[in-house]
Amino acid sequence: AGEALSGTYASQGETGSINLEYQADLAEPASLAGLAGSWTRPGAQAVTAEVAADGTFSFSRADGCLGEGSFAVIDPAWSIYQVELTLKSCGSKNGAWSGLGTLDGKQAEGDVLWFMVANQAGTFMEGWQRD
Repeated sequence: AGEALSGTYASQGETGSINLEYQADLAEPASLAGLAGSWTRPGAQAVTAEVAADGTFSFSRADGCLGEGSFAVIDPAWSIYQVELTLKSCGSKNGAWSGLGTLDGKQAEGDVLWFMVANQAGTFMEGWQRD
């Protein structure tokens, strides 16, 4: 049976709510080697990223923003990863970020690596497609 999680947040004068629902088709084992490879995000702020078999990664964005960090397996039974990220040349977003990620292999366009990170400056979410 499915489960749900709902909540609210407040950060830097902004408030909102979040609703999460369990999706059995996304329950896949975690593997750092499964994240390895080249990833991209098309669009105005295009991203090119490389993830190594040990979970370390680096990326560059079209506007010159650079990032490096690591993914770590939290529980091998679930495709959920701890994400640590440091941004450089990204203006007010420079610095250390941490959060969670998942590999969604059920998308029509192929694998999508999603992660959301936060720090005292705020939050942001990325979605990269496997090359």
